[in-house]
Amino acid sequence: MVFYRPGLSGAGGTGRTSRQQGGTAGRIAATARALAKEIVAKTAPVSVALIRQMMWRMLGADDPMEAHKVDSRGIYARGRSEDVKEGVVVVPGKAAAEFKNKVSADMPDYFPWWNEREYK
Repeated sequence: MVFYRPGLSGAGGTGRTSRQQGGTAGRIAATARALAKEIVAKTAPVSVALIRQMMWRMLGADDPMEAHKVDSRGIYARGRSEDVKEGVVVVPGKAAAEFKNKVSADMPDYFPWWNEREYK
């Protein structure tokens, strides 16, 4: 559901872990920042928002099928979005995808899928 093509693996894209590179906390932080920047640049914001909510809300679901139902709806909705078309037509290394859907306006119609609890 996240329209993203990973380019980094391990530490700094080498496939080796930071420990194998004699890494320090600074290298680990730099690698994490580089990966975060790549994710921000190459993923559709609406997809990221949906996944974030699913992770927070579905980890405590009473049955894995509940998460599957929400995920399936997300795949269907996002698969029909303008963002997926943009992500598919962009040639890696040629141009960056310009995801047009906005979290503030383009969340799928089933969002939010949960009922807020009433606190007393």
